[in-house]
Amino acid sequence: MKKIILIILFLTIVLPSNTGLAKKRLDKDLIKLSNTVMMDIFDQMLKQKEGYPELSGFDKGSLKKNSFGVYALEYWYTDQQGFFKDNPYRFGLTILPDDEAPEFSGNIVNPFNYSFPLLNLKFSGYQSELLLTKQFDINDIMQYYGRKIWDKQQEQMPYQIALKPVKDTYYVGEEIIFDVVLKNNTERNLWFKELSNKTLFFVYNNQIWGTRPEDSPHKVKRFVLKGNTSYTKRFMGESFSVPKRFEIFCTYDITYQGIKPTGRLIINVVNPPPKASKINNP
Repeated sequence: MKKIILIILFLTIVLPSNTGLAKKRLDKDLIKLSNTVMMDIFDQMLKQKEGYPELSGFDKGSLKKNSFGVYALEYWYTDQQGFFKDNPYRFGLTILPDDEAPEFSGNIVNPFNYSFPLLNLKFSGYQSELLLTKQFDINDIMQYYGRKIWDKQQEQMPYQIALKPVKDTYYVGEEIIFDVVLKNNTERNLWFKELSNKTLFFVYNNQIWGTRPEDSPHKVKRFVLKGNTSYTKRFMGESFSVPKRFEIFCTYDITYQGIKPTGRLIINVVNPPPKASKINNP
């Protein structure tokens, strides 16, 4: 996963400590979801550790639970000689209620918080920086598996967008035709911006994916969408040159409590069938 998607998906807020207040409880479903995400991160780190010397000591001893019953990772690595003697590597990561202070026991360096305001949740962590050509970055894994929490937050939005391909598979070199569906989940009639290249932003592989709507208004129009109804608009996207399963992210330029509606488009691209050879009659 690339950094640009982190910008699209996560609202980053550095939150102050709030140690004077009583701790809030987390909903059981959110605890279960948070633990699933943290275990996914832990398991993936175990798979990747062989490629990073700084993770050579990472194991189950780095896994514990915080006071809310959510798994937390905290890890510190040094050695008696070599680079890590003077440059110890350490990180911590867990999921907490939005207004809670970190619970890490180690020396916190480069702290970060990635907030999910509609769920009252946040990733809370820290990670030291090393002067290495290749360094493990916990943000990449957190971003990938954190999408499960982001998707849960999107379910709480009063309006949502969904991206739907018009068919199951596309051929290499074929223009990608798909629909964008805007849903108004409230009982009220709401104003929205027209779905266009000026209000929808599509990203694949850290780059803008070129698209165009069936009709291309010169100005961004506004329209009213009735409560509990949806509005669909068809788009055409750039073709792909290789067979693969592609995942494209989309953000709609409208906010609710600081959060933008997002959607994902899964596209299966295959090679076209071989052309039938001509049979020459004798």
